[in-house]
Amino acid sequence: MVTRLLSLKILGQHGFANWAMSQVAVLLLVSGTLILGITPEAASGQEFGRANDIKTNAAYFFYGQAGEATIQVNLLGVRASGVYEVPDSTDLGKVLSLAGGMNLRPRTEEQKRPEVTIRLYRGGQIEGDPAFEALLREILRGKRDVPVLRENDTIAVDVVRPSTFTFSQGLSIVSTLASIGLLLDRVLNR
Repeated sequence: MVTRLLSLKILGQHGFANWAMSQVAVLLLVSGTLILGITPEAASGQEFGRANDIKTNAAYFFYGQAGEATIQVNLLGVRASGVYEVPDSTDLGKVLSLAGGMNLRPRTEEQKRPEVTIRLYRGGQIEGDPAFEALLREILRGKRDVPVLRENDTIAVDVVRPSTFTFSQGLSIVSTLASIGLLLDRVLNR
């Protein structure tokens, strides 16, 4: 009580209240920081995954959760090509789904289905023979076992569209050649 009266005499009634509030605020800030364990460096900005290590123009996609073991795989020939950081338990089909699937164009009923080949290269290299190669339809039908993905794998998706020659295209070529032949006949036989 004596201390409070002495403080009131020195600081005045409002001055003491302001001083006490500022002391409480500092105490809460310091204790909150110590309790939560947040250092000023950690609070200023946190790095998440390995995204800050990427120094290229390639797209980077992160599909992991904090504290989860992840791997980075490279995808080429899909709608969203780039570097994918995914949980280490992710399979090939899941990564292809995350990438939006293959680059396929609409086709007419007359056109044959494209052949989609999946190639898996180990260690980030795309030279030489792939560690795994299979047609997508074989994988989807369960005829091929898909290997487990590893850190720095490269998955190349190759879409080959079989050429088709329809009757209407053939008729168009024949009519063009006939027109050129008739034109040459008229010009040369004048």
